[in-house]
Amino acid sequence: MKSLTQLALLLLLCSSPSALAAAGAGGPARAADAGYMARGADAGNTARAADAGNTARAADAGTARKSDAAAKAKDGDELAQARSGLRDRLLELATWCNTSEIFEERDKVYRQVLELDPDNLDAHKGLRHSRAPDGTWKESSKRDAKNRNPKALADLPKKRAEAIKPFSTALVAMARAAGTDAAAQKACIDQVLALDPDDAQAHEFLGDVREGDLWVLPDTVRGKARRAEIKGFASSALAGVAAPVGETPSSTDIVIEKPWTSALRVGSVRVFGTVGAEEAGNIARSCDAAGAFAKSIFGVECPFPPQFTFYALEKKDKDAFVKRIPDIDDAERARIVKLEGSGIPRREDVALWTGDPARTLDAAVRHTLSHLFGRGFGMTTNSGWAWEAFGLYLTRELIGTRLTWFVSDSPADATAAATSLRGRLLSPKTNWMNEALTLFASENPPHIDALMKRDLGHLDTRDVLAGYALAAYLIEARPDAAANFVKRSSAGEDPALVVKEVLGFTLPELQVRLTRWLTERR
Repeated sequence: MKSLTQLALLLLLCSSPSALAAAGAGGPARAADAGYMARGADAGNTARAADAGNTARAADAGTARKSDAAAKAKDGDELAQARSGLRDRLLELATWCNTSEIFEERDKVYRQVLELDPDNLDAHKGLRHSRAPDGTWKESSKRDAKNRNPKALADLPKKRAEAIKPFSTALVAMARAAGTDAAAQKACIDQVLALDPDDAQAHEFLGDVREGDLWVLPDTVRGKARRAEIKGFASSALAGVAAPVGETPSSTDIVIEKPWTSALRVGSVRVFGTVGAEEAGNIARSCDAAGAFAKSIFGVECPFPPQFTFYALEKKDKDAFVKRIPDIDDAERARIVKLEGSGIPRREDVALWTGDPARTLDAAVRHTLSHLFGRGFGMTTNSGWAWEAFGLYLTRELIGTRLTWFVSDSPADATAAATSLRGRLLSPKTNWMNEALTLFASENPPHIDALMKRDLGHLDTRDVLAGYALAAYLIEARPDAAANFVKRSSAGEDPALVVKEVLGFTLPELQVRLTRWLTERR
């Protein structure tokens, strides 16, 4: 048997690394034993810690569930109390209506009571319902309930608001307490507005503002004022252009054997052509004005290309001009000659030969805006909705037409409905915003996230209209955010991120808000 001194020495050796090193041949074995002992102790400690952690987490989860259940029970109690109090006040209001001889309104109030409390005896009696043997209520023979007191009828809205206000106050408070739970907030506010569509507390919670007798989005009020500003911007831009001056073609300009009948410059825009001087001057003035107009709309400098040039041609001069375009092959030449005009490949100049002054002017402004947007926002055809929509919107506001589309017919446009829509949009009499409302309010509305991800080659007519509505919303209702939205969308950022960080909405919230704005804009 080892002595106590020997046992003490062994424990010391097993617990001291330096002592283990000096223990001689028996040291490694003893060290291994000690290691196993230590690992066993650690494992036991770890297991106990894990058990304790699991127990703590389970306790926390149980506490959380109890807390959630308690919160839901509290919310349920608060809602039940609010509905009970409302029911009692509505019964009092129905009694007042009866005493005041506004019988039609009395019956409406009783029916609202039954929506809150389907078995309410007072309401059923007030409506002269009879109870069937199975316990259900049946409506007796119809009675002709009329309002006979105009003065009481005039007093009713105030009394009704007084009856509903405590309920509204309670549910708006519950909506605020719901925090970021949008579904819970909506459920609370919807109950209030179902009773009183004009309830001020509910509308103020939603951020609505009063315009006359209506509650509307602040965007609606702002948009109305902004549309008047936009008309002023267009007028000022057109009035502010410089007088045309003569322009001599340079060695890099395209010339044909026939002399140019028009050769002029207005500001940053040059025009050479075989059309009349008036038409050429109108093109130059309108396209130069587009630069000032775009800056007024977005608050961003959108520079013109250097020596920006239009070739405005009579149709009969098309072939002669296309033959003179340098640095293109026969395939490009054959493609261009089939068109009514084209950007000049590998240049920033444009040639047009539509044969119609209005179409030529519209196309010239659209091409100008495309260059301005590209230089001001980095916009390309990859952001198809923005390329088409902002170009169409600004062209229409500046010169009154929407004749030039860069979106061609797609397979989606082959249906009768799409063909009909495209035909309507091409008519100058069509209200595009009304068409957009019909589209967004339909059973199959366009989705903004999908729209913002498509390039120009994958847009169809529905997309053109949806993009136009979104562009109008940004320009009219959110002018503070329009430029940043366009820049980030053009850069290919995720639509959900752009919408959230620039506008403060989720994509579904923007979809709902845009539809409502279209409704209120009319």
